[in-house]
Amino acid sequence: MTSSRSVRHPLALVRQQAGHTHGSYARLVAQAHAALGLGHMAARREKVARWESGRVVPELTAQFAIAHIHGIPQEEVLRRGWPDWIHLATGHSTLLMSPWTAEESLNALNHIASTATIYPQQESLIISDFDGLQDIVTSWSNASASSRVFPSGKSRRVEAATMEHLKKLHIATEHVYVTFGPHIASQLADTYLELVSALCLETRYGAPAAAQLCAAASDAATLCGWIAFERGNQARAQACYLTALRTASIAEDPEREIYALIMLAKQQIELSDPLNSVPLLDAARRVIRSDINVRVEALLESTSATASAFLGERTSFDRYTDAAFTAFATGSNDDAPIFTEWLTEDQLALMAGAGAAELGQAERALDWLEPVLGPAGAAPRVPPREAAFHLSSAGRAYLALGATDEAVSCTDSMVSFLADRPSCGIQAEFVRLRTSLIDHRHIPAALDRLERLGNLAPFRKS
Repeated sequence: MTSSRSVRHPLALVRQQAGHTHGSYARLVAQAHAALGLGHMAARREKVARWESGRVVPELTAQFAIAHIHGIPQEEVLRRGWPDWIHLATGHSTLLMSPWTAEESLNALNHIASTATIYPQQESLIISDFDGLQDIVTSWSNASASSRVFPSGKSRRVEAATMEHLKKLHIATEHVYVTFGPHIASQLADTYLELVSALCLETRYGAPAAAQLCAAASDAATLCGWIAFERGNQARAQACYLTALRTASIAEDPEREIYALIMLAKQQIELSDPLNSVPLLDAARRVIRSDINVRVEALLESTSATASAFLGERTSFDRYTDAAFTAFATGSNDDAPIFTEWLTEDQLALMAGAGAAELGQAERALDWLEPVLGPAGAAPRVPPREAAFHLSSAGRAYLALGATDEAVSCTDSMVSFLADRPSCGIQAEFVRLRTSLIDHRHIPAALDRLERLGNLAPFRKS
């Protein structure tokens, strides 16, 4: 079920937050346009609707008028471009524009934690272009150690036992997500993030405890970001990942910084903008050093392989895939960070298989996918969500090899999963598999399945 609060464009979000209809907002923009000395502008509601549709970009003077209404400097309009600068009017200005100091990063954490239940569903990203992501990476990399001075003066002190309880809460939240899906887990994850934020802002701690607490905040923000992604709220997902990067930075925790950058990159890849993942993955690679846990390194290599596959770069895909398996096999996984405990050799095989399928290497893809997913009706070797997601790659590989019955079986399994646990990521992958079935509708089995899908609608967001 699609939420009635869902919006597709940030301009619609700021207009709705201000309580304006298309008509009243058009009049407001026209008034601001004249007040700025930019001349007369027709106040037509249709104009605002076209801007929000994404099909029409307002003239620069109209953008200046909109920015004036929301208190955004014209310099930001010129620097960020349409529609990215509008996100500065949605409450994300602290996250995007403030210095990367401990105080400002904790303020950003507090904003993200405290707005979880009131912020509307938003499918557009806060930053959607290559240059904007590069700006974030540059700001992050330029942050100095002297900026990581924590506020002090609070009376209640965080003890070691508190950190242990936070770790248990993180594990419990992940368990709820894996077992029941993102829609049930979201409230618990948001509460967990709000708790960690309150501890960061309202308690007293020394330097070691500060680093541990900010690391916990980074973990909580990343988990909230993933759950928001699965629910289709892409702006909140990206905001959470950026918050995770900020808190990992002030904790001086390179593994968590790498993980936040990887999650930002994976979001771009899964939203079909793999080129935008490049500056994020390049930045993460610059942080790699000898003491980085092998699972973190393996995940970075595997994500780089996925980006290469989507960009059609076969040689890079092979190199990064080999590096991922090599890194994972090197050293011990006993001390793996809590946020990488889900990563196994089977997960790497699934990601490699998906990349091979993207490159049109059907047989190679199935060599990786089939052992992990298992035959139809058998239990896969990975959690249900991961199996369902990669059934799309398997199904498309089967179709490429003429194995239509197997592809239809993959479709059926995805339908069953989505009917029980709606997921934005799996829904998108299902659409890709269904599109491939349409291309094979001359085959009776594919046509029959498509006809049955026409009357079935389990694919929803809420």
